[in-house]
Amino acid sequence: MALNFLKKMFGKGNGGTDDLFLPADQFRTLILHECARCDRNAHEFSLIHIDLRGRDQKLRKNVRDLARFLVKRMRTTDEVGWLDDHSIGVFLPETGREGADSLAHDTCQGYPYQIFTYPWLDNLRPGKENLGYPGGDNRVHESGTRPASEFKNMESPAGPSAYHQESDTGRDSGTGFRVQRVEDLIHPDGPPLWKRAYDVFGSSVLLLAFSPILALVAVYIKIVSPGPVFFRQERVGYLGRPFTMIKFRTMRTGSDNVSVHQDYLKDIIGSGDKAMTKLDTGKDDRLIPLAGLLRRSCIDELPQLINVFRGEMSLVGPRPCLEYEAEEFAQWQRKRFHTVPGMTGLWQVSGKNRLTFKEMMRLDIRYANRKSAGMDLAISLKTVPAILGQVRDAVKAKRSGMSSAPIVARAARKWSLSDLVRQLFL
Repeated sequence: MALNFLKKMFGKGNGGTDDLFLPADQFRTLILHECARCDRNAHEFSLIHIDLRGRDQKLRKNVRDLARFLVKRMRTTDEVGWLDDHSIGVFLPETGREGADSLAHDTCQGYPYQIFTYPWLDNLRPGKENLGYPGGDNRVHESGTRPASEFKNMESPAGPSAYHQESDTGRDSGTGFRVQRVEDLIHPDGPPLWKRAYDVFGSSVLLLAFSPILALVAVYIKIVSPGPVFFRQERVGYLGRPFTMIKFRTMRTGSDNVSVHQDYLKDIIGSGDKAMTKLDTGKDDRLIPLAGLLRRSCIDELPQLINVFRGEMSLVGPRPCLEYEAEEFAQWQRKRFHTVPGMTGLWQVSGKNRLTFKEMMRLDIRYANRKSAGMDLAISLKTVPAILGQVRDAVKAKRSGMSSAPIVARAARKWSLSDLVRQLFL
């Protein structure tokens, strides 16, 4: 009841212009704009997330005091708004974690709160520290004397969000809390409903349609190369969350050289003007027979339909990258994680390996910002011609005795299906 009274007094979250608290949609837009400004100007901001669902009678009585203290302490550049029906956020531009902690400690009046920062000061993988951005320990605590290791596995009674909560005496109750990424708060937990429906329907139909091919390829791999049929690899997904991606195995067991691939990616990302050619463009003894056909025709990617059906990937979106690849990204490039990774995407149908790394990133971010049902459908329809063009380039390169790297000039000659198959198998 106290929460409803607060909404009546200070804003209902429905867009009223007289609200002291910004409605949820306007508050989210404000944060997104500030994220873009931080990417351009290289500064930071903090956000205090305050949970108003007080289970204690004293907390419920102090809701009005919380609003009054916030307004009293806020600067003219600060904003406070609704994050959802039971929590508010305090937006603090150009404020580090220490300033946010000080304000929250003075004003939260016993309510659980969590501090979010932008840019994030931690690596993408949970549990790894100080790899993504410089800046030291990403966890904040009131006393400043307890080591970060004490806070590593702490959770609040409400779950893994690890809220910081003051006791009735005003001292730290010992629960600890972690500084989180703003992206985890302002972005939804998953893709839009229309996109998820498209993925479930599309992956189901394609798994059924391609089931004979999947079975044949699985049997073939088992015959020509000892080892598992599928290759599983951890990739970076939506909002930097890791997941296990599935592919058909096209390399001999134990022949994968991670350091070589890592150095190759660093070179491409660091140069900025090199085309995104694959490392295996030449002859590679590590590949199983017909691995080139499986890769260039994207048949080896078909098991990722299982990832799509499970919600870890989408039919359309940026390709999921490796963790050590993501660690090389600039801050603005991490916006590609604001959408679910996909099997095909705007980059794949816009030139793919003919484009540079920065061009790929701009296309991925453009899709993340503008995705729609119409765009997904258009990209899906362009995918098959793009794959056929990739196969055609490989055949042309083989006929000319060159590397199978993409040919920039588009050839006018038309290739028949029999030509493509004969050249790939010979």
